[in-house]
Amino acid sequence: MADDVLLLKAHELAERLGIDSTQLRFSNGWLQSFKKRNGIRSHVLHGEGGAVEGDAVRDARLELQELVAQFAPDDVFNFDETALFYRLAPNRTLATTIRKGKKKEKQRLTLAFCCNVTGSDKLDPIVIGTAKTPRCFKKGAAIKGTPILYKSSKNAWMTSVIFDEWLDHFNMRMAASNRKVLLLVDNASCHKILRNLTHVTVHFLSPNMTSAVQPLDAGIIRSFKARYRKYFVQWCLDALEANITRKLNVLEAVQFSIDAWAGVTPTTITNCWIKTRILGGTILGRVRADTDYIEAVSDNEMEELTAILSMWEGAVSASEYLAVDEDVPVHEPDVIVDEATGSDAVSQDEQEEEEEEEEDQEPTIQPAIALRHCMELSAFLLQCGEQTDRRRALQTVTALVRETTVKAKRQRLCTIPLRAPHNFVNLVHFI
Repeated sequence: MADDVLLLKAHELAERLGIDSTQLRFSNGWLQSFKKRNGIRSHVLHGEGGAVEGDAVRDARLELQELVAQFAPDDVFNFDETALFYRLAPNRTLATTIRKGKKKEKQRLTLAFCCNVTGSDKLDPIVIGTAKTPRCFKKGAAIKGTPILYKSSKNAWMTSVIFDEWLDHFNMRMAASNRKVLLLVDNASCHKILRNLTHVTVHFLSPNMTSAVQPLDAGIIRSFKARYRKYFVQWCLDALEANITRKLNVLEAVQFSIDAWAGVTPTTITNCWIKTRILGGTILGRVRADTDYIEAVSDNEMEELTAILSMWEGAVSASEYLAVDEDVPVHEPDVIVDEATGSDAVSQDEQEEEEEEEEDQEPTIQPAIALRHCMELSAFLLQCGEQTDRRRALQTVTALVRETTVKAKRQRLCTIPLRAPHNFVNLVHFI
């Protein structure tokens, strides 16, 4: 329903209720507030994108084409954030249950992505949560060595401190490879920088233009979410089958995010850049020559998500499920925050957040139990007639578990006291 139709209906209802037109003005501001209160959002139907565009959008595209033409395709990047309700089930009621509130906010993350035109350089995502150190991260190496950067803020928003730190690392990375690059980013206040960078030219996209000219908004993030949602729903179905009652924790959500981002192909990325029409002249010809056109979220991805949703009773459609957190805020508002941490969170909040994470994590799995499950899985594969690749892959995992088991046994040996004679007997028996 168009905005002008909503305004017309509002006037008609006011007349029926006898409300004087001087008492209530149905301005655009009123309309936006009404839509926000009632969860009404605007969507562009498939195939209609760009059918009508204003002079401002065309001018913005021409400006960007001139700017982008000064760089090689590999050296033009886009950075953007998105909210992710990382454990939101695809129930039919989800469209009316997304409400502001502490409990719901703690079930969301903000993810930030950055990639270049050719998709040859996909930077590790930033994951922003509410807990400074989720307790599920504290088991073993946990997040160490994973291709992701975890940060925290009170509302899981991107802050100026987090972005500034990331930008410094990005600049140093480009300097190390002697590259001069262009970075396109929206004009959120937390993105504003007050200094020049040696190897990165930062260009802020014009207000209200990002949906039209930002590649990550043109389908790259949507492709990521299609994969993430598929992994999450499959996890829920597996948990139901295995009688696991706990909720997905942040560490598992991070791993799903890593896998989903890795699955976004260079072809998808390049096509989303082309879709924005900010690549002009020579650079457009160069990337078109090496790219086969596909939809940003391919039919195959949608079919896979639709197929797995069909196993969930009362599930929403794949399109509805992908769009559920599109309009959730991801940036800090224009307020002063703690410059030392980049967060306005207080210690009590952090303590509560960690306590919530404690409830969501699975009990520690002992190495001996893991080894037993590996042996059972090996027997299961033999039962299914698997003799080659899958069993070899399992053998690799089993070897790792076995090493962990031996290490744990050695640690237990080192902790057995040898003061009394009976302890020596127990040690000999243990060995």
